[in-house]
Amino acid sequence: MAKAALNAARMKERNYRRFLRELRVNPMTRSQMARIMGITRSSTSLIAEDMLSTGIITEGPLSQDGKNTTKALSWSKDYFHVAGINLGRDTITTGLTDFCGNIFDFISFPSSDCSSPKQALDRAAQYITQMIATHKPSGKLLGIGVASPGPLDIKAGVIMDPPYFDLFHNTPVAQHLRQIFKCDVVLENDANSLALAEKCYGLTDSYERFLELMVDMGIGASLILDNKLHKGPTGFGNGFGHTSIDINGPRCVCGNNGCVEMYASIPCIVETAKAVDPSLNSWRVIVDRAYADDRVALDIMHTEARYLATVIVNASNVLDIQAVIFSGDYVLYRPTMLLELIESEVNKRVTSRGERTIEILPSQIPSEPKVLACINLAIEKYLERPFIFSNPTHSPEDIEETVNA
Repeated sequence: MAKAALNAARMKERNYRRFLRELRVNPMTRSQMARIMGITRSSTSLIAEDMLSTGIITEGPLSQDGKNTTKALSWSKDYFHVAGINLGRDTITTGLTDFCGNIFDFISFPSSDCSSPKQALDRAAQYITQMIATHKPSGKLLGIGVASPGPLDIKAGVIMDPPYFDLFHNTPVAQHLRQIFKCDVVLENDANSLALAEKCYGLTDSYERFLELMVDMGIGASLILDNKLHKGPTGFGNGFGHTSIDINGPRCVCGNNGCVEMYASIPCIVETAKAVDPSLNSWRVIVDRAYADDRVALDIMHTEARYLATVIVNASNVLDIQAVIFSGDYVLYRPTMLLELIESEVNKRVTSRGERTIEILPSQIPSEPKVLACINLAIEKYLERPFIFSNPTHSPEDIEETVNA
């Protein structure tokens, strides 16, 4: 009997969690939810009533058809507010949103302004405190999501020793922020955080298997397989920036030879361009000159496209990905030419050519991806908690198991 009750409780928890996740992407009616989850309308209504009683979701008009008004369930934006901190090599960005990811405020400041990790984190915390005081958001602070270049000790919330990120080496980020805000703090790799946010705020359910490539001072990568973040058993399963494109190439700080990051990261490709033409001294200059049909700049663009295409081809041949999403402040400057060159190169070389096309796209997150990527980390952790609801009105046995959970 105890085992049956435990299984029923787990089943209910799973159903509730999935119910919330489905509503996160799109508001929908009870009947639509019943069809998606594969349960009866009656079971759907029991879950909905429990959630409505806590205030985590709302139900309101979706559309009107004559005298009948269709009501839809959706997340309650006022249930929590959420903060995020993006720790970048150039800039640190902090932001505050409601539970649905609507941005109240955000601010960025140069990392170089700070002489210690404590000073940087305290300044970010001060901005969050000011934002909360100014906007007075409803609900309590759910948590703080922090994104950083890796490697990281995710469980301990510690930044380890990312290359070119000396300011934050061996920094216990989560512990420091918890002491200030007394809430959950989630630390995650910056590329992983972007890929997870892409699923909620950008691509939504367009692809089940995609690669996120963040091209800036380095090359970060993240992999979504079957709608889940893939990191491997030790958390280092997304190191595509440190895959070799030249086994005889120079030794990388990671210990490998000829890593793509040593060729295709923005500083490296700019150095390549400057060696040919010193006036090509920034990525924006290279891009602008390429659009103006400058021969040298066009050659550099083709070179960058081949470097990045090589990584994508290798990933696709092994993992059968459907799309690649590019992010990063630099690479998304007038990205159409570069992404078209990459897509052409990739689809000439992958083993699946002729069967399907791998799409190469800029990030689809509509605004402030760094902020949304960070706050999403705190929301994701909340959605993974056991027993999300402490005062349900229905027992687990009232709600049947999903058909396609």
